[in-house]
Amino acid sequence: MSSETLQRQSANPENQRVHMNRVKQIGSIVGLYKDDPEVAYRVSQLGKNRPINLNVEDHLTSYVDELGRYDLLPSNQTDEHFATIDYGVNVYQEHGISEETKQPLIDLVVSRQTVFLANMRLAFKIARGNSSSQLAKNLNIMDLIQVANVGLYKAIDRFDRSKGFQFSTYADSWIRESVQKAISKQSRTIRVPDGVHKDIRSLRLITKSIAGELGRTPTNEELANELGITEEKVADLIRAEEMQPSSLNIPLNSTFKQGYSEELIDYVPDENSELDRVGQELDDKMFLDALYNDGVLSVNEMYLISLQHGFVFDGLRGTSVILDDQEFAYNDLIRHDFGDIKIGPTAIAKHLGLGASAVNYAINGAYEKLRKKYDF
Repeated sequence: MSSETLQRQSANPENQRVHMNRVKQIGSIVGLYKDDPEVAYRVSQLGKNRPINLNVEDHLTSYVDELGRYDLLPSNQTDEHFATIDYGVNVYQEHGISEETKQPLIDLVVSRQTVFLANMRLAFKIARGNSSSQLAKNLNIMDLIQVANVGLYKAIDRFDRSKGFQFSTYADSWIRESVQKAISKQSRTIRVPDGVHKDIRSLRLITKSIAGELGRTPTNEELANELGITEEKVADLIRAEEMQPSSLNIPLNSTFKQGYSEELIDYVPDENSELDRVGQELDDKMFLDALYNDGVLSVNEMYLISLQHGFVFDGLRGTSVILDDQEFAYNDLIRHDFGDIKIGPTAIAKHLGLGASAVNYAINGAYEKLRKKYDF
């Protein structure tokens, strides 16, 4: 029985209700008896008596050494412990907590911990396997192990032996789900929903598989066909995966003014600030002066840059330029309204009625001149 099948069955509303009732009941029992002297003594006798290595400073090495104290349980003993847990739950449901019911409830707590200790290796294996994931790069391995152990406890409290499943298969599903949720929630500064995180994982696996077969990076169309989603959805997932925050204080290369250290926050306007508005106007003038007064660009190139950035340069008023064998008057074209956003060569070409490739070539040439001149 696959873990996916087990998850689908667990998603059944009736199964969820039964599981939640059982989990709450076991939680109440454990909370009441976990510190009982009998429980503490019986659990302490589960591990092998091994000398403690006092020279171990690494937490991971110490944890691995601790795992070696507990043997895996044969399947028949695992069944016996779950029978004890089921019996304790039934006693609790029918008779509650009293001196008469104390022993079977203590037996439940001990059996639960016995199954947990015997399967910690499985949780450790899954946590370690996910620790090398790119998304888990910001998570400590010990944190992943703790999350995996939480998933193991969830599996123990929800396991129904009457279904005929192997506990290790059932636990594998819950442990992996807990680890993957933790990675999706804690590894990103900008969180994405769990469903999106699963889609990103699927996209990454499919990308790696197709790249191995074709010897190249697959196109969005190929990924969309393989995943059964639209190309737009593939593009959204790629953007979500690559989405990383940037500091507003990240330094930027000084574009036109030597000796001035610019930061990203300098380009984030405050719409409510009069100072920012005036400052932006001054920056625009500095930008225009650098573009148009240093003799770096031709008239045609100044014309296109002016259109692209929405600037009106007085020095071009009354002039005309030849673009793609067509003559245009600057005064006519500055009346266009592209809004306050930077527009691309395609929009400019459409506005001018020219070929996009010609406009794009001219604009790229202008920027290349500026880069060489001002080193940005």
